[in-house]
Amino acid sequence: MNSFIHQAKQRLSERESLLIDRLYRIKTDLYHQKQAVDPDFEEQAQECENDEVLGALMSEVENEIESIRFAFKRLDESAYEKCRLCGHPIPRQRLEAIPTASLCIDCSEIEALTS
Repeated sequence: MNSFIHQAKQRLSERESLLIDRLYRIKTDLYHQKQAVDPDFEEQAQECENDEVLGALMSEVENEIESIRFAFKRLDESAYEKCRLCGHPIPRQRLEAIPTASLCIDCSEIEALTS
């Protein structure tokens, strides 16, 4: 295995571990907030807002974990350095900056315009 691929796997693994820990803490916070019901209306409104923020954070973390797992799949299939749309190489600088990137810059820009 070349060193670039090894380093990519290591970076992805470290990020995944950090995100799994963060997801656990978010879920724990949500659970504890649901257990502590405050009779004060203003407190309930604040807790509801907190739940929404935690829910949005949880969704972002889950999406990033999914992207990391897709990157691991691409690594296992020797497709990590190839754009999933056009098949051209993804520059290593892009993969170093965004280890979960699965599109070259051109395809990423096209996808952003069409979505």
